[in-house]
Amino acid sequence: MMNRALSRMVGAACLLAALFATAYASAGPRPRPATQDAYAAFCVGIELMQAKRYTEAVHWLEQAVEFDPKSAASHTWIGVICDQKLHTPRKSRQHFERALKLSPDSFVARYGIARLYFGAGQHEKAAEEMLAAIRTTEAKHNPALAARAYTSLAVNFEQRGDRRKAVEYYTKAAEVAPSPVYALVRLGRFYRAVGENEKAIRVFLKVKRLVPTYGRVHQQLCDAYKATGRWKQALQELQAYISHRNGPGQRSALLKEAAALAEKCGDTETAQKLHQTRLLKLVKYYTPQTATPRLCEDIASELESLGRLEQAEPYLRDAAENAAGHTEARLRMKLASLYQKLGMTDKAVQQLNRCIRQLEPETSIRYRTKLCAVLEEAGKYPEAENALRQILDIPGSKAIGHAELGLFHSRRDDTGKAVKHLHRAIKLADTDQSARYRIQLSIVYTDAGRHKEAEQVLIEAQKIFPDNPSVNNALGWFYAQRGLNLDKALGLIQKALEKHPRNPYYLDSLGWVYFKQGCKKKALKQLLKAAALGQDSAILDHLGDVYMALGQPEKAGTQWKRSLELDPDASGVRRKLESLNKAP
Repeated sequence: MMNRALSRMVGAACLLAALFATAYASAGPRPRPATQDAYAAFCVGIELMQAKRYTEAVHWLEQAVEFDPKSAASHTWIGVICDQKLHTPRKSRQHFERALKLSPDSFVARYGIARLYFGAGQHEKAAEEMLAAIRTTEAKHNPALAARAYTSLAVNFEQRGDRRKAVEYYTKAAEVAPSPVYALVRLGRFYRAVGENEKAIRVFLKVKRLVPTYGRVHQQLCDAYKATGRWKQALQELQAYISHRNGPGQRSALLKEAAALAEKCGDTETAQKLHQTRLLKLVKYYTPQTATPRLCEDIASELESLGRLEQAEPYLRDAAENAAGHTEARLRMKLASLYQKLGMTDKAVQQLNRCIRQLEPETSIRYRTKLCAVLEEAGKYPEAENALRQILDIPGSKAIGHAELGLFHSRRDDTGKAVKHLHRAIKLADTDQSARYRIQLSIVYTDAGRHKEAEQVLIEAQKIFPDNPSVNNALGWFYAQRGLNLDKALGLIQKALEKHPRNPYYLDSLGWVYFKQGCKKKALKQLLKAAALGQDSAILDHLGDVYMALGQPEKAGTQWKRSLELDPDASGVRRKLESLNKAP
């Protein structure tokens, strides 16, 4: 017989054994060991397992087996611990097999040995054992166990790429035990992974009905709605998810995502409120000295988007000072842009020159072009041109230098020099650059009123690059703007969209062709798609024109206002709004 101290532990240990909860606990073996000594050792083993002292637990459970070799429960729990905690699959399998000989109807042993077969790559045997576990009496009386087994089968088939079987078993898991809903959640995630977002939405909506308090389902629904372009529903689900408790960092990221979705929906008021909420939380917790460079940049971006430029400056400056390498250069570029907006030209130039000195010549080109833009805006035209001419001295960059000089002279209304530099750029450029520079040359001719030459450049580019979507869209747009060759324009733009079906500018061109053809409803459909995919002043201007043609002046005015918010210098849009406001 065992000593008295051990006997005194038995009462408490028995209770712990009954309450023990692991992956298998809900299906724990019911038959108790036959002898008092065996039962006492078994209870001590379970108590030690509860205390996470797994090696000692196995020792006591083995003692229980010595006292009662026919104790299926002891063999099963040794198998569970060795599998789940000690990771000794050979020993685990031995004890599961002994348990099954003693108790063939044991769900835990069947489930455990099936898992081991899966781990060893013996998938057919694993599936047989898992299905046998589902047929046990315990699984029949406890549907949650059957659901667990079906889910394990589905996960395995999903990992092996057998989509049909995965869906079959996920569905069965959800049918036998709709609550808890983990099987439904996994089925929804599976549909998301294979791109069947509509099916995923239906599954997640069912989860939401079954468990309204499950917050994560809102995030899953948000992702599925985003994948189908349903921005309003995505925003609603994300806001519902935000209402659940999250950490400060996570909540900040979610608010940022929600603001972006609100902007896609055209709900600028909600977007502003979300930005404000996020910003207040960030500024409350972090100063430029306590935030990381990445967080400083993030806070500065929020402040800048809300027009609080002076408050953004110390955050962005601190981020740049504490960064290194290309990250530092990128942040100094942003800081220069901020100084440019604040009218601090000297500080902007200082930041850009610092980047140019630190970087290799080949990687400094974009900083030189930005330097040109800053100097040009300040009216320092000779210095701006000189910044671009320095690009010509960088090996392998002459094409870029001539192209940038061409655009610079175009902005200065010097068409002759602009055309001269762009022709040089085209001769020196590689294939992709050549197509882009030809499009830029056509724009220079168009701005100068030389439409025949602009058309000729694009026709020549289309012959050289017949499958280039940018060239096809550019020629199609050229015709659409002038109401010429509309059928040909339609074909060119549709060809561009075959390669990039979600490009907002190509969709804008398509909508404009339909508008010119008199198909106003078709035009509206395409322009709404374009506006949802890209917030651009020109797209919103066109959308306003279509609403006006459809006899909806209020909606037209709303779009023109949004267009002006993105580009306050759009004088044509401003005139339309003024004319609309003067109308009786």
